[in-house]
Amino acid sequence: MSFLPIALNIQNKNLLIVGGGHAALQKLNNLLPFTNNITVLSPDILPEIREQENIHIIQDAYDISYLQDMFLVYACTDSPEINRKVLEDAETMGVLCNRTDQAEESHFHSSGIVETDDMYVAVNSKRKEVKKTVALKKELQSYLEERDSLLRQKEQQKGKVYLVGFGPGNPDLLT
Repeated sequence: MSFLPIALNIQNKNLLIVGGGHAALQKLNNLLPFTNNITVLSPDILPEIREQENIHIIQDAYDISYLQDMFLVYACTDSPEINRKVLEDAETMGVLCNRTDQAEESHFHSSGIVETDDMYVAVNSKRKEVKKTVALKKELQSYLEERDSLLRQKEQQKGKVYLVGFGPGNPDLLT
């Protein structure tokens, strides 16, 4: 399967995370800089997720009705059966779905993101090679931080030079 790397505007879109464990927390932390229209659905939810502000929490078992009006969904449970059901229901409802346990079956992949003052750089592997993606993301982050630091130093070192003189004393040689 081939995935098109694109960027989506999710600012005013409804997002659902099915699951309340560590995978859900990771997805939540990746999404929060871009939107707060996030619902987390699970019978059991980590305290770290509950502490997040501006998200909607539903402590319940998954049901297809929770996909209503959603733009995309992350299936992040520990149960392959529930994740498969979420993906199947998402296809029925026309909702994009990312299945964290079977990335190749997903409708989309979430990229590793490196952020600078003026851009985002997304890193995504063609296959489920998370370690390579994380390593490249760290390398890019380090490179871009060093680059930004050098640019700031260069900007601070800018100055003006005035050459004033009469040469050997002749007014015609004024510079």
